[in-house]
Amino acid sequence: MTADVLDKSFKFLRRNYGCPGLDGISLKKMKRDYIKHKNIVSRKYIEDQINVLPIKTTTIIDYTGRDRDIFVYCIHERWLQMYLKLQIKQNVERTLEDYVFGYRKGMTMGNLNDYLRSIGSKYVVHLDIVRYFDHIDREILFNYLVSTVGVDGDILVKIRKSVSHTNKGLPQGNVLSPILSNVYLTPFDRFFPKRYARFSDDLYFALDTLEEKDGLIEKADAQLRKLNLKINYTKLEVKNANEF
Repeated sequence: MTADVLDKSFKFLRRNYGCPGLDGISLKKMKRDYIKHKNIVSRKYIEDQINVLPIKTTTIIDYTGRDRDIFVYCIHERWLQMYLKLQIKQNVERTLEDYVFGYRKGMTMGNLNDYLRSIGSKYVVHLDIVRYFDHIDREILFNYLVSTVGVDGDILVKIRKSVSHTNKGLPQGNVLSPILSNVYLTPFDRFFPKRYARFSDDLYFALDTLEEKDGLIEKADAQLRKLNLKINYTKLEVKNANEF
């Protein structure tokens, strides 16, 4: 375990993941006795004591009106999750394609819109995936992390433990879930090397004619099914490119 990366993890945690978990230990309390808590997290990592603290579940209504479970972890667990994220981040960044814009530093939806406009097409097709985080196949993901991303086996064991409290998919609220969900779609991304961009699980395709739409959707559907995913046809959109 690298001490400077552990320190960096805590700094990121303070910036983004501040509320206490069920154990009641706050970031403020940790900061007052930083060395003690740093040693606790270090020991948990070395001994593989990951995902052993109680997890709070809260339900929110998302923008589609559906219930969505969000998990609130104790801060020691979030600290470990952030450490693991930083351990794999460089490899993941090398794996992701340039036209993937979500969950990446310095990349925004505005950048994606500029990219699509630069193609000069007439239309943009927007596809969404049915309950994406819930349907990510963890075995496909873990195999890909080792075979293509180059994640170390010991790190993979810890990542597995970090998401093991749910039966399937990736738990929302886990620090690791965004970066893992981003790299999961890389085989799909590479099937569409041109006239395509992605932000999280929102897929965008540039078309010159509407006659191309059905064939494109058929290809996208086939590639997503290889990852055990499905298109959410209720959210399919076709827009004029100048609307982006």
